[in-house]
Amino acid sequence: MPADQNPPRTSVCGLPLPLPPTFDFAGHRKRPADTPAPDDRELLEKNRRNVRTEIHNADSVSTTRDYEEAVANAESVAALDVGAKLKAYYAYTEEEKRLLVGSKEVVEATGPLPVFMTSWVAAQRLVVATEEATERRKRDADRVKAPRSIRGTLQMGTPHAVAPTSEATISIPDIWWRSLFYKIYFPLHWWTDEVIQQYHDRPHSIPKCDITLENGTKVQVVDFPRAEEMLGDEDTTFERLTPGLWRQASSNLLAAYDICCTPAAEGESELEINYNTVFRQHAHFARLKCIEDLKMFPVWYPVENELRNEVYNGGGFSLATWENRWMIALAAWKQANTPTPFTPSRSASPFNSSSSSGVQNRNGKRTSPDDGNTAAAKCRERSSTPTSGDGQSFRKPPSCVTCCGPHSAYDHPTTITAFQDGQPIFSIVINRDIRTAHAFRGNAPKSLCLNFNLGRRCNGEHGDERLHTCSLCGGDHGALSRDPACLRVRDGALVP
Repeated sequence: MPADQNPPRTSVCGLPLPLPPTFDFAGHRKRPADTPAPDDRELLEKNRRNVRTEIHNADSVSTTRDYEEAVANAESVAALDVGAKLKAYYAYTEEEKRLLVGSKEVVEATGPLPVFMTSWVAAQRLVVATEEATERRKRDADRVKAPRSIRGTLQMGTPHAVAPTSEATISIPDIWWRSLFYKIYFPLHWWTDEVIQQYHDRPHSIPKCDITLENGTKVQVVDFPRAEEMLGDEDTTFERLTPGLWRQASSNLLAAYDICCTPAAEGESELEINYNTVFRQHAHFARLKCIEDLKMFPVWYPVENELRNEVYNGGGFSLATWENRWMIALAAWKQANTPTPFTPSRSASPFNSSSSSGVQNRNGKRTSPDDGNTAAAKCRERSSTPTSGDGQSFRKPPSCVTCCGPHSAYDHPTTITAFQDGQPIFSIVINRDIRTAHAFRGNAPKSLCLNFNLGRRCNGEHGDERLHTCSLCGGDHGALSRDPACLRVRDGALVP
């Protein structure tokens, strides 16, 4: 053969090179089925042979792909050939598979495994782990259901919100709020839990009647005249109402107003000002001003009753009007209870020995208001002797340490926010605590020591919580000391 001629080449698949265009590359890359290993082959030998086979097959497939891609791209294939014929793997028995999945020690002792077998083992272990986790959760759930010792298991999860009162909310009967809707106004004590629960327990005990509307429809409401004979008229002798029961009844009445004023369906508009809005403002005002002072209940309840009827008749809430009505009643009571040089001193409490109403306790039993051992008597004793923030008792000051007015700081009208010369007041009283009206020496209002401002001895127990600062101008002197440096002192007198 001449030296300048290349001998013809034959492919590893037996065909002359270059391969014909009809060559089946995909069929050449197809691996034959796994074959059983000889009986004398151990797992270690089987793994080693399969690793070698896997490397051989990978090299063959890579070589074949190179030839196939060159043909597809019309490139020269003079130096190329397809890969050698693929070899079959030794098949693994089911027992060997269980060993490889269940024991890492077997894998380490007989490995390394071929890549395809490593992937298969990892997938099977993931399935097993998922099944075990599901079974474990099921066992835990069954164990919780089974009887077990409760010792050490009492734990609080997410605490629920505590209601502002200890009593559970009672449901308002339909006939109650329906009567309110048609402007049949009950005495306030009819709205207490006791009376409402009486209706729930014995619905037929409350007399009812039908009223005919303009369209001819009949509606059932409470028969007021007959019910009044059974339940009583508006309580003016305080036989059926105490401040606590007033709070309860007002809350139930407000709930009934909410039912009447809430739109029945979505899309219906609700008035911005409604009966429930006005009554909520009225009830809040009464609670804020009067309810905590037990001895003042007979004074403010007639005022509250009168103003409540104004709301019934469509009157709008006005803070100035409500304040004025209350201040008139308070001034009249103070005048009637101020002793003169010609009359003996009378008790400052509106309750007297001729009243047998007393106060109703939690069990519904009434106690005499003059019984010093009752909770009501103790409340009256505390309310008649004011205390400062640090617990020290004192008499009511002769002049308001907030505005220099002729009243105590506790009776300071909330409508007065400035002195007579137009200067804003420096301090206010909130919940029997005197504090600066605005931020002072920092970003927030500060509480002030009342004993210091009254010119009385302070034991200093309040520490830094209360400042020894003038409640009239913010100076370093007491409000009633009439210090010449005070901005509200002129010629030794306080200037309102």
